[in-house]
Amino acid sequence: MLWKLSLTGLKSRFKDYAVLFSGLTLAAAIFYMFMTIAINPAFLKGSMAIAFSITQMVFIFGIALLAIITLVYIVYANSFLLSMRKKDYGTYMILGARNSKIGRLIFTETVVIGLLATALGILIGIGLTQVVSQLLISQLGLQLHKFLGFYLPAILWTVVFFVVLFFLAAIWNRHKLVSTSVIKLLHEDQKPVKLRNNRIWKATEVILGLALLAIGYWAMWDYHQLQIKSVEIGFVTILAGSYFVFDSVFTTVINALRKNKKFKYSKLHSFTLGQL
Repeated sequence: MLWKLSLTGLKSRFKDYAVLFSGLTLAAAIFYMFMTIAINPAFLKGSMAIAFSITQMVFIFGIALLAIITLVYIVYANSFLLSMRKKDYGTYMILGARNSKIGRLIFTETVVIGLLATALGILIGIGLTQVVSQLLISQLGLQLHKFLGFYLPAILWTVVFFVVLFFLAAIWNRHKLVSTSVIKLLHEDQKPVKLRNNRIWKATEVILGLALLAIGYWAMWDYHQLQIKSVEIGFVTILAGSYFVFDSVFTTVINALRKNKKFKYSKLHSFTLGQL
């Protein structure tokens, strides 16, 4: 009975789940594509003409950056999914469902959604890798023949990476849900959202972010002088600079939209802005 209610709740929010599920699928596809190109010996050996060590270093930093971005997105998606379901789970508890049963339910839902997104993402990633790899081979002038998008080690790495993330997310969801009272679950959508609005800090973030981005792009532009250090400097500064600029600008825009009452109280804008 509880599983039927859960399925009904999922269907009622199909559009919201579809958007997040497609995002998770795309994340898995891109991660698989990059892993296939980065760790495939056929591609790395073919890049000897353009400096093997540099190519390998670029891919290593690329994988690290992609892993960080994927981790951040999964944390956001998991938080969004959990917030949408809290009221439903609170209702189930009022109807007599035990905490342990609800805990198993949210754990299973999280893992199943993650596994489905990962499996579909790998399938899409195989096709995407085939297309992108051919473009890279053509643009870089590499001598490679029969480079396939299917690469088992990349599949294993992708599965392990995403399964671990979703397993940890499922444990967190279960803990968060079981430790929250029924009243709080039922009134989750009415919980006020606190946003940081320190103008001095926001201005500092913008200046610091732009400075770091400038240093990063300068390092990448002056590659002939800095050599391999340009990749290392660019990775750290561009990553940090992008975060500072995005955080300051994004939160400022969200604050402005929340102050616009006409926009805020239209449709589900209030809930969406709160999640963002």
